[in-house]
Amino acid sequence: MGLTSGGAIVVSQYFGFKDYAKMHQAVSSMISFTADMIELESRILWAYLLEPHLGIKGIWIAPPLAWETACLLIVIRYYSGK
Repeated sequence: MGLTSGGAIVVSQYFGFKDYAKMHQAVSSMISFTADMIELESRILWAYLLEPHLGIKGIWIAPPLAWETACLLIVIRYYSGK
């Protein structure tokens, strides 16, 4: 959800944010929420993909892989500088 600076200002005015910093904080909280949703969905996906091959071990391996998948979004967001 990349907002250009002009788009962020328009959106910030629409939602009543007084300055760009507050808008940036709102977008950052959306990234956190999105990472949480990706973590939950990828946990199910990893368990579904690994269970036929590894059995119960695949289910136990799925949560750390889901954490890494969600962390990837946060790392990309951090290094993008937005």
